[in-house]
Amino acid sequence: KGLSVINHAPNKIGVYGFILVLWTMYYLSFIFVVKSVNLGLNWADSGILFILLSLAISIPAAPGYIGTYHATCVGALTNIYHIGLSESQAFAVLAHAVMFVPIVIVGAIFFLNNSMKFSKLKTLDIVES
Repeated sequence: KGLSVINHAPNKIGVYGFILVLWTMYYLSFIFVVKSVNLGLNWADSGILFILLSLAISIPAAPGYIGTYHATCVGALTNIYHIGLSESQAFAVLAHAVMFVPIVIVGAIFFLNNSMKFSKLKTLDIVES
């Protein structure tokens, strides 16, 4: 039901275009992380890992996808690409931080700039049900 909103959008091409641009930016960011640590993965292998990690974060987990993201990343790197355990674990932590922390910072900035101020909360009437 949540995705049905896209079909009712007045500018579907713009919405789909934005989605494509957003995922492309995420993928390119991920490729830069992979290349920066010299894992030896090409763009297709990086894409497969990116897809696996994107699917992994859809599994219910602790806040921030801690656990499912790391387990999937380490499992894929060690079992599919035969990269050492310590390198896989280090990459999982680094990639998670690089891909997650900037989104949290930008989200926090937007939240603080566009949400209700704590001082206003004190003046509201509380309705109990």
